[in-house]
Amino acid sequence: MTSNQYAELVEFLGGKFERIDHHFEQIGRRFEQVDRRFDDVDRRFDEASREREEIRDEARRHSTILFEQSQANLKVVAEGLGLHLEAIEALEGRVQVLEEKAAQG
Repeated sequence: MTSNQYAELVEFLGGKFERIDHHFEQIGRRFEQVDRRFDDVDRRFDEASREREEIRDEARRHSTILFEQSQANLKVVAEGLGLHLEAIEALEGRVQVLEEKAAQG
């Protein structure tokens, strides 16, 4: 191969390699774009996961508050029922005394 032929071959291959290199640069840019999009999706997923956890924690707090309130209300109702039962028992005792007096007399 003559030096002239070698120079032509280098020039020919150089152009091919430049096109191939340009092609790889384009592919690299596409991968960078895909990587940025993936990072964005990953970030949004993380944000959504945090928001979901915050909502779940808030729901748990509300559930706990509602449970505690219902327990307190139930206690008040039970105490009220106890007082009513005592009053009914007292009235029944008075009725029984009155009935016994009426029967005796």
